[in-house]
Amino acid sequence: MLWALSFVVVWAMAAGNKNFDVKGRVSQVEFAKDAVGLSTAAFGALCADGVLLATKRCVTRPTTSRWLKEEPRCVHRMDAELGAAVVGIPADCALAVAFLREAAGQHRSLFGEAMACQELADALAAYLHDLTLAGDTRPLAVEVLLASSSALFRVDAGGSMQVRL
Repeated sequence: MLWALSFVVVWAMAAGNKNFDVKGRVSQVEFAKDAVGLSTAAFGALCADGVLLATKRCVTRPTTSRWLKEEPRCVHRMDAELGAAVVGIPADCALAVAFLREAAGQHRSLFGEAMACQELADALAAYLHDLTLAGDTRPLAVEVLLASSSALFRVDAGGSMQVRL
């Protein structure tokens, strides 16, 4: 009996400080999604000759973002054929964009070709999901629309991905 209790205590310490709600969801992911909801909106549309990514300009910023000198860019070019619209907390958006650019650059340097949009979306979803599992990190409060000429992917703060082909 004592061994079982010590195992539970060690397991709980190794699991970190992630709190689960009644439905089994990680509450920090829900807080991150709520924070994304307080930021601006993003829009992506697949057209016959390409894709359109747009974000709404925030006229009223939350008081926590007053220190920003300029409005943060929300639409980014990852590679010649890949784009991303990133919304959420500006510092977290910068981390997500840095990860996306690094992953796309590493793929191009290793294989000599652009990374497929689905592979990049899978890599981002795995990265965001790993942040929800680690005990010393928090989920990034970001939502990303990744687009290529033929597909559109949405990745949220918990690492779940939706596809629009």
